Order: sequence, then C-alpha cells, then structure tokens
Amino acid sequence: MSIKSVMQESKTPRYTENDIERLNERTVRADRLSEKWMAAPEIGSGLKAMSDTKRRNLSIMLEQQAKVMSKMTEAQYSSAFAATPENMIRLVRLN
Repeated sequence: MSIKSVMQESKTPRYTENDIERLNERTVRADRLSEKWMAAPEIGSGLKAMSDTKRRNLSIMLEQQAKVMSKMTEAQYSSAFAATPENMIRLVRLN
C-alpha cells in the first residue's frame, strides 16, 4: 500500500451514525437560533445576506454571547467594557 493510496482514502470522511445524528441535531438547533436572531431588526438583515453555514455559526455564537452577558453584573460589564450599564442592557435586550 503506497502513501498516495492511503492519502486518497483519508480524504473521504468516515462518519458514524452517531456523528451524522449529532450534525443533524446541531443544524436544526442552529436553524432555530438563526430564525430567532433574524427577527432582531439590527441583526436580521445582515444574517439574511449570509450563507447558511455562516448564518448558523454566527447565530450559535450570538446566543452564547447573550447568555454570558445576561449573567454579568453591572460592575463587571461597566469595568470590562468601559460602557454605561444602560448601553449594555440594550445589547442584552436584543436577545
């Protein structure tokens, strides 16, 4: 068996049934989140212009960021972002 033939074989990913199921679940979850974030007036137009993969990934990241920011105290985000609490609350309300 030559190196070239081994490299040719390794190009095709081998997914198990479990891997495929997890990918499908992630896609469905990401689609739900992208619908949620597309409803936000400031963000929605930008998301609609993106490809499906980018939109799904960005929606997941926005959701995670919103969760983190909603758990922050007023002192944490005023010192970390040098912003007034009112501005930060507006960002969290997008969620």
